[in-house]
Amino acid sequence: MKTRINLYRDEFKPQFVWLTVANMLLLSFIVLLVLSGIYYTVWKTMESRTNDLNELRATIQQRQATLDELTSSLTQREKDPILLNQLAMRKTLLVSNQQLATKLDSLNTLQKTPFSTAFDSFSVADRNDVWLSSFKINEDLVRIEGNISRPEALPAWLQAVGKTEYFHDKSFRTASVTREQGQLSFVIENTQSKKDAEHE
Repeated sequence: MKTRINLYRDEFKPQFVWLTVANMLLLSFIVLLVLSGIYYTVWKTMESRTNDLNELRATIQQRQATLDELTSSLTQREKDPILLNQLAMRKTLLVSNQQLATKLDSLNTLQKTPFSTAFDSFSVADRNDVWLSSFKINEDLVRIEGNISRPEALPAWLQAVGKTEYFHDKSFRTASVTREQGQLSFVIENTQSKKDAEHE
């Protein structure tokens, strides 16, 4: 059996040295290679973005040129009398339709509150000391003329007629009583809804 005995001391044993010229050159080469790769990647990214930006600018310039050309054409183009006539006719037709719609809406409102109910209201509030000589009723105005035998009859009649179906949501705005040849005459006109009166 053979036995090997190492008589070298630790300081004489071979050791690996990191800081050598070869190792430094190799490390420098690796670092340079990594930096070159990073630089190339950044450069390609910037080049791609620059190209995209140039393309976008070219597109914007092209569209601006087209817009300027269209604007110039519209500005310099003579007005077509046929088109202008059609436009005027359409505007007139639109105004007529709007007026018709307003009229129909007004008629619809009148149909919801027929004037026949006003006659019923007068008959319900009939009094011996009040008699009507004429009245005018439409969607904007109510004018009632008549005579009374004594002054206190008119307030009582107004209170009674105000409770009827047609006049329950209306309030008389003006009323006047005059005496002619010993006869008391009254005129009541201009009514509006109570909601409108509250707004005023």
